[in-house]
Amino acid sequence: MPALEQLAVLVAAMEGLFDKLSEQGISDAMRLVRDAAQQKLAVIEQRIAEDKTLTDDDQALIVATAREALSAFDLPASKAGE
Repeated sequence: MPALEQLAVLVAAMEGLFDKLSEQGISDAMRLVRDAAQQKLAVIEQRIAEDKTLTDDDQALIVATAREALSAFDLPASKAGE
């Protein structure tokens, strides 16, 4: 799995986006997140390729992209207020 896809899945998992999904749901959700990362996160893929540090804004973009990709799933609200 390419680094961008790995990062997108890990960030989504750390954000709790897979927490309420079944095992099959997690597998499907991971595929959706990987696909969305490849389609929408070229700027982050370039930063990874250039070995640049990712910013908080980059992480927020990854989370937003994952949330958008998973909009059909029942996702928890943002963990920011917890």
